[in-house]
Amino acid sequence: MQPPYRTLRRGLARQRGWTMMELIITIIILGIISGVSAIMVLEGGHVFIHQNSRADNLENARLTIERVTRDILHIKDGSVANITNFGPTSIAFTAFDNEAVSFEWDAGAKLLRRRDKILATQVIDFRLLYLTETDTPATTADAIWTITADVTIEDYGQKARLRTRIFPRRFSTYIDWREE
Repeated sequence: MQPPYRTLRRGLARQRGWTMMELIITIIILGIISGVSAIMVLEGGHVFIHQNSRADNLENARLTIERVTRDILHIKDGSVANITNFGPTSIAFTAFDNEAVSFEWDAGAKLLRRRDKILATQVIDFRLLYLTETDTPATTADAIWTITADVTIEDYGQKARLRTRIFPRRFSTYIDWREE
C-alpha cells in the first residue's frame, strides 16, 4: 500500500486545470450578468426617485389648491362684492378678518404668490375661470357664482395638475339644496 500523499500527488498531476478559453468565456459571462444586474439596480433607483418626485409634486399641487380654495371661501361676508380685482391668473379680495388677500401667478419665475409671499414654486400653469349661475363667463365681480381654479406644478419632468370648483358665496346659500 502506498502512502496517501503519493496518491494525492498523482491525482493532482493528472488534472490540468482550466484552459484559457474556459477562463475567458467564464469572465465574459460574469461580465454580462454583472452589467445586466447593475442596470436593473440603477433603473430601480431611478423609478424610486421619479415616484417620490411625482408624489411631492402632487402633494404641493394639492396643498396649493386647498389654500386657494380656503382663502376664497373666506371672502368677507361671503359676498363677491368684496372681490377687488380678478383676472385669468390673479384674484384679490378682502377676507372675513379684513385682511387683503391676493393670489398672483408669475409665469416667468414659475411662482404662485399669496400677497407678497411665495405659496408654491415650479407652477407652470395657474388659471382662474369665473362663471355665472348659468356657467357662462362672468364679466363683473357681482356676477361671479363659481370660480374654477386650475394649477399645474412641474418638477424633474413630472407634472401634477389639479382643478377644483369654488363657490365663494355664503355657505348658507348651499345648505338649502341639500335639505330639499
